[in-house]
Amino acid sequence: MIKFRKDINWLRAIAVLSVLFFHSKIELFSGWYVWVDIFFVISGYLITYSILSEILKWNFSLLTFYLKRFLRIFPALFTMVLFCIFFFWLILIPHEFEVFWTSLMSQSIFISNIYFMLTSWYFDLSSSYSPLLHTRSLSVEEQFYLLLPIILYSIFKFFNSRYIYWFLLWWFSLSFSYAYYLINIFPNISYNFFWLFSNTLSLASNLDAWYYLFLSRAWELLLWSILAYLILYEKINFNKINSKNPKIFSIIWYIWILLIFISIFLFNKETIFPWFYAIIPTVWTIFLILSNHYKVNNVWKFLSLWVLNFFWNISYSLYLWHWPIMVIFLYLFWEKQPLYIILLWIIISIFISYISYIFIEKKFKYQKDKNYNYIYYYSLTFMIILWFFFIWFFIKNSNGYPNRLPDKIKTLASYANVDNKNKENCHNLSIEVLNRTWPCLLWNNENNISFLVIWDSHSLELIDTLNSLANENNSTWYIISKDGCKPFDLEDNLITKECKNTRNYIKNLINQESIQNVLYIYSWNYYIQNQEDINSIKFSLNEISKKSKNIWIMKQIPQLNINPPWYIARSSMYSNKNLNQIAKEVSISKQEYINQNKLFNKFLDNIKDHNIYIIDPINYFFKDNDSSKVIDDNKILYRDYNHINAEWWKFIKTVFNDFFKIE
Repeated sequence: MIKFRKDINWLRAIAVLSVLFFHSKIELFSGWYVWVDIFFVISGYLITYSILSEILKWNFSLLTFYLKRFLRIFPALFTMVLFCIFFFWLILIPHEFEVFWTSLMSQSIFISNIYFMLTSWYFDLSSSYSPLLHTRSLSVEEQFYLLLPIILYSIFKFFNSRYIYWFLLWWFSLSFSYAYYLINIFPNISYNFFWLFSNTLSLASNLDAWYYLFLSRAWELLLWSILAYLILYEKINFNKINSKNPKIFSIIWYIWILLIFISIFLFNKETIFPWFYAIIPTVWTIFLILSNHYKVNNVWKFLSLWVLNFFWNISYSLYLWHWPIMVIFLYLFWEKQPLYIILLWIIISIFISYISYIFIEKKFKYQKDKNYNYIYYYSLTFMIILWFFFIWFFIKNSNGYPNRLPDKIKTLASYANVDNKNKENCHNLSIEVLNRTWPCLLWNNENNISFLVIWDSHSLELIDTLNSLANENNSTWYIISKDGCKPFDLEDNLITKECKNTRNYIKNLINQESIQNVLYIYSWNYYIQNQEDINSIKFSLNEISKKSKNIWIMKQIPQLNINPPWYIARSSMYSNKNLNQIAKEVSISKQEYINQNKLFNKFLDNIKDHNIYIIDPINYFFKDNDSSKVIDDNKILYRDYNHINAEWWKFIKTVFNDFFKIE
């Protein structure tokens, strides 16, 4: 058993408080997320030290280890999950409830990090409404707990203990190299040689994988595992090092604490993390633990604050509870949260965490080994996971179990359905499919294409409208739809080979004489950030115009700050306001819309080329009103805060009838 270490527990307290401050979304705390990595490095040290200590005494049992981890993690986690099930049953619309149960099921089998990698990015607006998003780091640790004891015990039993060090070093190098690979190499190759993750990485960007996957984060845990090995086996005499240079630990520690506080106030969601910058909290913690372990100085005494004793006790419960409570506050108050609401959230989170610690954690945390009932606990775990599976299966097959809601709410919530019947044949198709056939051809005549239409996911619902126009005008429209692939030749340091191939495919189509009209519809503010991007688009448009092509560019639709189906459906449950009143709370002003893509709109407004036509939807969104249209004829026009649904595209069909005079 590892000796009790106050310094490590105090570090855990500081780490959980930092995460709490960061999630408060107060600008001053924008970089405090760096401390979450301290959870990883502490876990790596403690678990490895504990396992190796028991292995050396020939006293290690896999069953006992896993049961200890279960009793430490599962009871408090299960309590929090039960609370989430009850509360979010009441307030989530069907699609949200289905997503919630899928995330719950993924956490039950310790793969929520992979699930969230495939479905969201941690700093996205939509991620803020995922009650179990924070469990992604817990899943990384659980995967570590699952693998490490088996590997260490097997090496010790069948080989020699010195191979443990070399294995840990190899595993660390593999993880660190993989993290480097995701950022610097992956975007430029067509396949992923880490075959285990090839399918998942084809669905998620390298940045998502880098942030969420166990292999790309394991090096932080393993760095401490290596340290634990060196300390336990006395491979490096740190006392001797310190005796020759008595102030070395103190000097390095103070330098690193300075870097920590600099990073806290300078880092934000744009900072590339956890790659190089994760070294700052990781290495600082190493020096702190070493200095305390060998009693070489008293730098740790600054941690001796009574309040930290309280927070390290409740640190795990606070980690579990603060996020779902924050999500509840987001649903109740949305993004408009004054300081007193944030303080109320913090107080409630701390109070519930304390209750959880006293009545749940303590009861299981300090159980003696001799009191373990292995069959009971393992059977109970299996039954709970099986129970979750059957409920998830029912929720998924009933599309979020809408029958728990009134008919009016079900109808409003249905507009949030993200499934699109056109996705399979038209969206994110590989270059092999595009070369082999004409997969998304409206009015089947590939020899006489009237319009080549290029867009991202924000325009998929327009297909039915274009299909209607094609039938009415005896014209052929060919659609290429791609997510995350910048239009034209905009510079993209993270561009994939698939995106490059799609760009070249589009260029070859434009060069065909039979295609005379090219229509671009994008969410432009995602792709255009500066004047260099404008210059790049200007050059591309000139090149296309030289080929005597007509170019049609639709300005961006208004992007809202709140998901309309979610907000309107949920507000209708508890409010007496009519739909138009609620919709106005979601809408944005005309000036906000103008500011969303000011740079690109200014460029479009100054275009003089007679072959370039601009479609401006502003008069349709803001007709006789300073607020954007969100509802028309009691139908919600958005399916989320930045995607228009089919209802709106039908409504603006007149735009295309006015502009597209097809002979």
